[in-house]
Amino acid sequence: MIENFEETFSSALDISSKSQHLRISDEVKAYLIKFCCNDMLYSPMKRPDKIISPFLFKGDLPRSERLINLLKETGDFYFFTAGWAPESLCGKGEDFEYNLSLGLLSYTRLDHSLSGGTIYGHLAKNYNELIILLNETYELIMIKRGTPILLSLQCWN
Repeated sequence: MIENFEETFSSALDISSKSQHLRISDEVKAYLIKFCCNDMLYSPMKRPDKIISPFLFKGDLPRSERLINLLKETGDFYFFTAGWAPESLCGKGEDFEYNLSLGLLSYTRLDHSLSGGTIYGHLAKNYNELIILLNETYELIMIKRGTPILLSLQCWN
């Protein structure tokens, strides 16, 4: 495990956001740090069940705790994977853009289901930019530390 990973990540995130000319709010930054440094380190992730994908494209969805959790898990998986290991969303006959859109749509639907104005709405609004930001952040950490981060994360074991 990388020592002071949260501090390293935060520093690399700041550098990346400046180089990308992307201003991220304190709320989004705090979410990214918590999500990438804590949630993903201690909670193994699995690819969401493709069965739920068609439901993401329906008009009005009934609000339920199960749906909220499915949308969050789907959004988180594709956001994290596209940000840290985009090559894993390619191949096996899968379309990268389709997989990427599942995360964006999940966050958009989640924000709508929670009556708007949530962190998920902010993530959806800047989804592609934040993925590029995470790609660059990962690259900076790799260069600085020379450590394959994904090998040290439990969620990829």
